[in-house]
Amino acid sequence: MTTLAACFAAATISAGSAFSAQASAPTPTYPSDFVRTLDLSDGGLTDYAVSGDKCALASKTTIYILTAQEGNDGCILENTNIGTQVTALDYADGKLYYEIASGDAFIYPALPGSAPTRHDFPQQTRSVTLGNNQYTLDNESKLELFNLESGAKTPIAGEFSSLKQFDGSAYAVMDDVPYKIDGQTASPLNMEYAEFSAAKRISTGTIPEKLKTSNYEVKTATLKEGVDASGKGRYYTRVNADSMGDYFEVVGENHTRKCSTKACLVLAEEGNLSVIVIEGNCYITATDNLEPLAYNEPVNDWAQGADGTRKAYIRERTGVYSAPYMCESTLIAQVEADSAVTVNVREKFALEFLGSLSVFYRVEYKDGANKTVSGFVPAGFLDKYDYSADDNKPASSGSDGFKYDTNVTTVVLVLVVVALVIIAIAYLTIVGTKPDKKKTKKKKDEEEQE
Repeated sequence: MTTLAACFAAATISAGSAFSAQASAPTPTYPSDFVRTLDLSDGGLTDYAVSGDKCALASKTTIYILTAQEGNDGCILENTNIGTQVTALDYADGKLYYEIASGDAFIYPALPGSAPTRHDFPQQTRSVTLGNNQYTLDNESKLELFNLESGAKTPIAGEFSSLKQFDGSAYAVMDDVPYKIDGQTASPLNMEYAEFSAAKRISTGTIPEKLKTSNYEVKTATLKEGVDASGKGRYYTRVNADSMGDYFEVVGENHTRKCSTKACLVLAEEGNLSVIVIEGNCYITATDNLEPLAYNEPVNDWAQGADGTRKAYIRERTGVYSAPYMCESTLIAQVEADSAVTVNVREKFALEFLGSLSVFYRVEYKDGANKTVSGFVPAGFLDKYDYSADDNKPASSGSDGFKYDTNVTTVVLVLVVVALVIIAIAYLTIVGTKPDKKKTKKKKDEEEQE
């Protein structure tokens, strides 16, 4: 019986441990590389066309367009499922044409309801002549260079197909990849491309909880540019700092970019990932992409009172934040309007590269539940003067001899005096303007005697 109970307990512990492991959030992991290689081996390469820095490829019902770019990002990939078999491709006057199994041709991208267009697609050839060089492809997939001037023949290693000419250069296909042929050298076109969809599935782990803690220590850094030790490019991704669920929410179509030298504020770190702020926006990147940047803490310039404290007052509705960055993820308390909260200013934070709202003060105060709150408040929401004592004070009349008193009797007496003054002024006005009856009668008698 004892053995059975022990086994049951062990099973319960194991099950609980397994449940806890499954319930825990995955560790945040920023991808080490966003570059992928386009692989058409599944559907095979039906046809291709080249124009400048663009290479179009058709596989089954899909058209892929690779646009070369400088740097380590690979190409930019665009792909569209036409919905029907694509049989041929060609560039002409900067436009891409494609043909479908029915023989109809369209300009890419074809809008819904587009009418077919006429286009003569170049046919695969067995020979391309460029100056003194002639490239010949035999029936056994052997490519040969023939020099028309010297008569020398040189085989080009590999098994090729689909020999074509674009923009004064020869191309052929090997293993579903177009190659550019230059003399005796066959070089594959770049099939690598930047794919950033992985940035949309990066776990936040416990970072949301870390961003809510009030023991933040200011840390600054600089983004490294170029490539890492393994030769892979460095990237950073813009995310929504107001919404952090199980995964980071990316912002914008071009949410992931190559790193360039920029100063940043580091908010949190976990796994190989750091949450940073650049020019007022929130980003994530690999911690290895950051170079430490010394933070020179500014002098706390808030006025110090006689009691040795640096008191400040908050009278407007504002948030208190765990770090010197305002967003929902760092909001830890809310001060309502008319609260007249008194706080102690502990520390000043200022960084020019964060923009106009880069001056914060770390404050500490007791909330309504007598709980100590410690966090950052923008400098503009703090005041050195407590206006709450003057809430009921009226504006001064400007009379030096006037003393304001809220006693009701005094107020009534003042009103009576004001009323008597008004009556007196009215009486004097009436008397001053009333005609003199004696003078009027005397003037009338004089007129009758005449």
